[in-house]
Amino acid sequence: MHEQHWRIGHLEVASPWGNAGGVVKTVGDVERMARTGVGYIEHGSTTIDKRLGNKRDKITGGLIIDPETGEPVVDYYHNPETGESFNSLGMPGSGMDVVEKEAPEMVEIAEAYGKKLIMNVAPVTDEPVAETIELVTRAYESGAHGVIVNAGCPNIIIKGAARHEILSHNADACYMVFGGLKVVTAKFPKVYARTSPQADFQSAKDVYGSIMRSDTVSAIWVPNTWPGHRPMVNGKPALTIEGNIGGKSGPATAADVEEQLLWALDILKGSGINVVASGAIANSEALGIKAGEQLKRYMSLGAVAGAGTTFYYEAQGSWEEETNRLLHDFAR
Repeated sequence: MHEQHWRIGHLEVASPWGNAGGVVKTVGDVERMARTGVGYIEHGSTTIDKRLGNKRDKITGGLIIDPETGEPVVDYYHNPETGESFNSLGMPGSGMDVVEKEAPEMVEIAEAYGKKLIMNVAPVTDEPVAETIELVTRAYESGAHGVIVNAGCPNIIIKGAARHEILSHNADACYMVFGGLKVVTAKFPKVYARTSPQADFQSAKDVYGSIMRSDTVSAIWVPNTWPGHRPMVNGKPALTIEGNIGGKSGPATAADVEEQLLWALDILKGSGINVVASGAIANSEALGIKAGEQLKRYMSLGAVAGAGTTFYYEAQGSWEEETNRLLHDFAR
């Protein structure tokens, strides 16, 4: 993959493949991913404050135990027969104070292997404009090559089944947040955006139109997970976190990802904003899907790169082995 160069917005990358959010959280994770054939490494998501996620008690920090099983509650479930993945991780992370101190080492590691480090940051409070400005500024100042604003996470639990509003489902809020970043992109490169699946073409047009008008985004990762799912196993919820609800992704969503991708490509045509396919690129023996071939399919439609989470969560071999196999299949 090193004979050809690929570009995502302002960044030139060594290959058109990288991990998606949630896989890389630590300096060690960056080192491990850097040894693979990815062209970029996505770290995060990172919020202003430390987050324990949905598996840990917000006061004690200990794992929450399911009273029915006596085991820690489940916030991630993959069904290998259907190719569906479900998660309600709740965006665990160490917070920006820690991440910005670790960032120079992570950047150094990434560069040593010819990779780009992209920091994924997420606004989760009721003041998303100021919060996003602070997160993006601190990420760039700490040395990140690029910054993704995660506008698509549905699994910030308020209480029970209630979740924090998904930013990328609100066109007006998107314009306010991304438009507010003009004070940042006047000094630093434009940002990337990660969006949730849109309900229909018109909704997508409204949201992506807002992002285009902001003039602060150079690429969009499409899509995130489909919210509001309650997977069942033997008549019981597979996700045992509060509310039992999570986002759906995985290779089973390939056709839906393709539809979302085509909407984005149509709407963004001529805008100069690139589209990265960030969903369903994962191996599934049951469905006869190979990740490398799926990446090729999406890029043939117009995506400039691809990203995967289930691919790494469900990797049968090492990250390096699986990534090399994906890129070999893609090149072939």
